[in-house]
Amino acid sequence: MDEQYQIIEYFPLGYSELRLSEYVKHHLEHFWGCSENDLFTSAYTHLHILYMTFVYIQIFRMSKIFEEIKQKEGEKNNEIMTEFEYFVNNYRTKSRNSDFKNKITTPFNFSTIRESDIFDFFYLLGFDFGSVRNLSLPIKKRNERLHAKGEIFFKNEDDFQKEFEEYIERMNQIIKKQKI
Repeated sequence: MDEQYQIIEYFPLGYSELRLSEYVKHHLEHFWGCSENDLFTSAYTHLHILYMTFVYIQIFRMSKIFEEIKQKEGEKNNEIMTEFEYFVNNYRTKSRNSDFKNKITTPFNFSTIRESDIFDFFYLLGFDFGSVRNLSLPIKKRNERLHAKGEIFFKNEDDFQKEFEEYIERMNQIIKKQKI
């Protein structure tokens, strides 16, 4: 289980937003504690939250890069920037969160978008349909698993380790594919 401590490598240390730092730290500590004590279903919940936080951070970084490009280049016809603004504006109209409607100031602004829809932003980075579907697969799995159906989906450490590795592989895929 030592490799599960590697998950910290996917999160910015000393992030300037205190709320994000505290949130990530909380879920990392609980993920590790649950893993060490063979509480794999509980560890899974924290792992999923960390994964989604990672995704929101990546999309937030994209938004900041596009914002900087726009400030430097003005309103030049940049196709990817225009598409990003289209995506954001589309979700702003659907959002109930007034902060997201005004300005994106934190990765948590993206949490107001349906989890399964948030992965659409990765099309802007050139991800194909199969890749985006794979990145969003944990949403479906989590929704199926976390219902009282009488199933124990992590019977042992090996089961959980396999799931953990799949999450890490998806995070690596996101990092490798980003070329902005």
